[in-house]
Amino acid sequence: MNLMNEYIHLFDRDWKFHLGVPASGVPWRHFWKAGYTIGPAARQYNDTAWQTVDLPHDWGMDLDYDYTVDIHHGALPIATGKKKNAHGFYRKSFEVPAEWSESNISLVFDGVYRDCELWVNGQYVTRNVAGYVGFNVDISDLLFYGETNNIALHVDASQQEGWFYEGAGIYRHVWLRVMPSVHIIPESVFIHSEIIDGDAIVSCDFTVANTGGQAIHDTAAFQIGDVRSTTAFDASEYSETSLHLSLRLEQFISWDLDHPHLYTCLVSLSGQVYRTRTGIRDSRFDAEEGFFLNGRHRKILGSCTHQDFAVTGVALSDDVQRYKMNILKKYGFNANRTAHNPPAPEMLDACDEAGLLVMCEARLFGSTPEALSQLQRMVVAGRNHPSVILWSLGNEEIIQATVSAMRQASRAKRLIRDLDPTRPVTYAANNGDELQGINEVVDVRGVNYLNITRDIRAIDAYHASRPHQPLVGSEESSCLGTRGVYVRDKKNGYVENLDNCGPGYFLGAEALWQEYMKRKYLAGAFVWTGIDYRGEASKQAYITNFGVIDLAGFPKATAHYFKAMNTQEPYLYLYPHWNRKEPEGTDVPLRVYTNVDRVSLSLNGKPQGDMIRESYASLTFNLPYYPGIVEAVGYRKGEACITTQLRTALKPAVLSATCERVGETAFVVVEVKDKYGTPCPEASNRLTFKARGARILGASNGNPSDEDKEKASAVYAYMPLKAFRIWEWRDDAFYSDQNLTEIIGQTDKEWHRNQAQSFLPVENDTVQSGVQRFVPAPKKTGKDEPVMTVACSFWLEQSDTDATSLHIGYLDGQAVIDLNGTVVFQGSGDEDGLNIAVSGLLNHGVNELSIELYASINQTYAIGKGIKLVRPTDSSFSRRLFHNRCLCMVQAPNGGVLHISADGLPPLLIDLE
Repeated sequence: MNLMNEYIHLFDRDWKFHLGVPASGVPWRHFWKAGYTIGPAARQYNDTAWQTVDLPHDWGMDLDYDYTVDIHHGALPIATGKKKNAHGFYRKSFEVPAEWSESNISLVFDGVYRDCELWVNGQYVTRNVAGYVGFNVDISDLLFYGETNNIALHVDASQQEGWFYEGAGIYRHVWLRVMPSVHIIPESVFIHSEIIDGDAIVSCDFTVANTGGQAIHDTAAFQIGDVRSTTAFDASEYSETSLHLSLRLEQFISWDLDHPHLYTCLVSLSGQVYRTRTGIRDSRFDAEEGFFLNGRHRKILGSCTHQDFAVTGVALSDDVQRYKMNILKKYGFNANRTAHNPPAPEMLDACDEAGLLVMCEARLFGSTPEALSQLQRMVVAGRNHPSVILWSLGNEEIIQATVSAMRQASRAKRLIRDLDPTRPVTYAANNGDELQGINEVVDVRGVNYLNITRDIRAIDAYHASRPHQPLVGSEESSCLGTRGVYVRDKKNGYVENLDNCGPGYFLGAEALWQEYMKRKYLAGAFVWTGIDYRGEASKQAYITNFGVIDLAGFPKATAHYFKAMNTQEPYLYLYPHWNRKEPEGTDVPLRVYTNVDRVSLSLNGKPQGDMIRESYASLTFNLPYYPGIVEAVGYRKGEACITTQLRTALKPAVLSATCERVGETAFVVVEVKDKYGTPCPEASNRLTFKARGARILGASNGNPSDEDKEKASAVYAYMPLKAFRIWEWRDDAFYSDQNLTEIIGQTDKEWHRNQAQSFLPVENDTVQSGVQRFVPAPKKTGKDEPVMTVACSFWLEQSDTDATSLHIGYLDGQAVIDLNGTVVFQGSGDEDGLNIAVSGLLNHGVNELSIELYASINQTYAIGKGIKLVRPTDSSFSRRLFHNRCLCMVQAPNGGVLHISADGLPPLLIDLE
């Protein structure tokens, strides 16, 4: 967590974004002269018409689903769709005060997918080709102090690193660091601890940079609470000085799964303080006994998760990161594997806070300079997080059993040891009892699928061959399943959620946990996957069915199994629901997940028998189906300790919702109930959400084949402008065809110069309320003057002056656009349209708009497809329930109200406080 707010500024707001290559082309000539760039990276480039976005930003979530492209990447056509979908340009202008001129200023990008090129004030700076690790650059020398500066970033997402949805754009935070010339290098801070004689010895290694031209003498300090350690040091000019400080905490609180206590650490020089967090804990892997945390044996029940989630794609806010990790914790998981890439720093923060262990995994395996650079950045970013217990070199490499892979893994492991000697190294290997290659190098052997060889005993043979190497299930099966589905539906890509479906090497949730609990030497398992993800799906779906929890965070049946197996309090869950389609009297199976000793069942008050639970097993009752109430009672040591029911629901009668706030975000879960309050398990009503005093981010229902967009776009009202006056200067005459002004105002046509015919000017120039008119523009002369001017006057009521942008549907050529005497745009048009910011420039009453067109490089010019003022309106969004669940995300920093409606049901108001 970055707590050094005085010097490190979040740089996420008000970026300008353009999807595809702008009409002006890609940046070029930037290698001719420093700071000399033509195109969208130029310092003075006019980006007024570009979309304004805040980070994190994943432009893939704004695209329409296309099942003709790569299903492995979520049917969102980024790399495999139209060429423009794979490219995005970002720009940001910002003021740099003159007093910063002696500071050390750098930009930090936590994550950009994927290849990106950076310019500062038109000067080419660097290129980054890693989609999952951050990078930072010193820009101190490139800035103009006391002036407006500009950053430009070209992102190319055409290259895929994985076989799953990876997103596109600046999808993690960006930071601006403004540091004194003598400062602590944030990446150098490494806090680690060991417990000796009951006390915690906490050490801090860090580096002080002196970027100034004078030697200095200073004192550095490291502090936790009231305990402080200091050291004096000297630093010559233009140097870096490494320091080590340690302190002893005689009474401390351990970071643990159940009580994840975090300490704030202060690392300081005179005049500046660097704040970060750490947790004090002792973890180890034992080759015979498994995993221990703070001296206590713990069986790891981990989740493998990709980084995307409902609504946001890969651009998860800090609030969404916490919500997602809290869901894993809620359903019994105590660990998370960042499959198959380094995570966002905020995900590690969320795991620190929730008490989730982390296996942090590299995306690019190897010992090449690029692979080692990415590995180094991953370790440095994660080594201060107490949740991280393992570094993983990679996953299922084709060369994993070769001598080459062994040598590369050895070098990568040495690098990790240099950066962090406190944690073991692993690798996710899907080669059973193979002894050679990467498996002989890693500290902890990672096992992908006990049954990969179709013989579980192979892993016992491996353990016998290497009795001193700990083992952990780095990837294990959970079985496929679609939430709420109990009969396969190939048409929609639905799979029965009965823990019985998957490839031959899949064991299923119940079988895998039984096998792991039999073997004490296995430290635990990471389930594939904890949460559904986009991509790697069937031809009928864009979301995979691998998850124990669906993409919207709703549990499938197997989630309740894992919760039951890893919960101390009595737990009892019955499924499927009791609105069955079988004829009455038909015997049907009813499954029970529980952690009690015995369960008794009754149907409509009539006993249906009881069953004793074996270790780590589920129970299955067969009973005749009759609508009504199924009741289960759980017993421990002969005493009833828990009761639960299934009820047959009547027709939908009311909407019901719960609201969970995480930070500034409200997560609203909606369902439908009958008149008695029983949930209707098959409900699929279309919901409409409207927010007041808040902004709807989107909604998701976990349906793997629902093609409705999850992400909400801003909702606007459009006010078309018509009755334009057209003046063409070449022949000193007015030009138009019979319906020219209608063509310019229509959304499906554009007007080109060769369509023009002579006409007479309009005489009446009176402006009245609600009336639009032609305004003749004065005649121009000279070499670089417009070839055509489009102008109009229009009247606005006070309520319409809050319009935020002017939209021009089609513009070919160069243009200068003036609104009420202010130039709001000057530059190249765009065949995909322009959106020009006009906030604060509109008048109550008469407004004047003038568009001067200059010929393009091809000596053409055109305009049309609608010219409109755009104003925001109330936020609204629509989405269906899927098996009676829908999640709506609302950005609500100041509370607000969410209005939920569905046809035939009373509306519902939810307070977002």
